[in-house]
Amino acid sequence: MASISVEDFLKNVYALNSVGLQASSSVLAKRLKVSNAAVTDMSKKLAEQGLVIYQKYRAIQMTSEGESIALDVIRRHRLWELFLNKILDIPWEKVHDEAEMLEHQTSDYLIDKIDSFLGFPRVDPHGDPIPDQSGFIPENNYVKLSEFISPAKLAVRRILDYDGKTIRFVNDAGLSLDMEFDFIENRKKDKVFLIDIGDKPVLVPLEIASNIFVEIAM
Repeated sequence: MASISVEDFLKNVYALNSVGLQASSSVLAKRLKVSNAAVTDMSKKLAEQGLVIYQKYRAIQMTSEGESIALDVIRRHRLWELFLNKILDIPWEKVHDEAEMLEHQTSDYLIDKIDSFLGFPRVDPHGDPIPDQSGFIPENNYVKLSEFISPAKLAVRRILDYDGKTIRFVNDAGLSLDMEFDFIENRKKDKVFLIDIGDKPVLVPLEIASNIFVEIAM
């Protein structure tokens, strides 16, 4: 079994790539709270093991073997998040840190039992897709809030929770997963987005809007 450091490294590379972001050494160092040199050393080590593709000054890429390990960790993480939130009633802004610890200590047998107990869910409390036993994740057409230009009725489908800032903002604004709201205006010059939540106008900074995935409300 891969070590915790390897699992975390691969999980973060995959998570970045899955939302269209490059897994650069500087970004990974920030997310993993280590030095750039430590990321470079790990990248070289994993490249030798055939888990990533490492080229100096370029973003790190996954191999199929590395992706398989990452998806297994992500599956355990997201199922634990949902279990903690749905069964133990732990708020969605707190489940990430707890799942970070549990994901590395959970057997395939137990995680499959949790999956069955929860009814084989497709998403976690933040709307992140949960891989099935084979590592399959269904595709979706969700779009970042920051990419909208024209007024539209939208529904929240996924909220990235990497550093907690987006979750805190969403909580304070009164947004939640699957909630519908009105997109009013893209104020590109000011790097903010005006939305309306139940007749309450809210200005969403670009950094936050880039972490909120939506689709046109039906």
